[in-house]
Amino acid sequence: MDSMELVEPNKEEIEIWRTIQQWTVRIRVRDGVFFLTCKSKMSHASAHELEWIIDAKTGASLVRVGGFPHVKKTRYVWPGPDGKVWEVDEFEGPLAGLILAEVELQQTHEKVEIPGWVGQEITGLPSWSNKSLADTIGS
Repeated sequence: MDSMELVEPNKEEIEIWRTIQQWTVRIRVRDGVFFLTCKSKMSHASAHELEWIIDAKTGASLVRVGGFPHVKKTRYVWPGPDGKVWEVDEFEGPLAGLILAEVELQQTHEKVEIPGWVGQEITGLPSWSNKSLADTIGS
């Protein structure tokens, strides 16, 4: 595949990109909108994340090419009792039956009211990342 410019990052995003050595890059589709998302782990519980909307035709073409490790899931958003927003992912295909929930924090030391339906804490366990799950099931 020839190289192509998908996004035009701003100066701050370029600086963040340059200061970090390892990124995981993915294409996300949410409500028909395609996103290029780049994540880099900072610690066991935090990460840098850069995200841009990309052209739908180009995004669909990249997804269609295939051959990339991927997971398929439906994401639900649930407002927690403490006002924090939980993202609940219900996986499909080979990972059907797996449900993961996470809450995004502004700072790692924030207090979080854990809902009663939450099971095992897996923060920082690399085998539960989307990348690891995708690598486990293959492309």
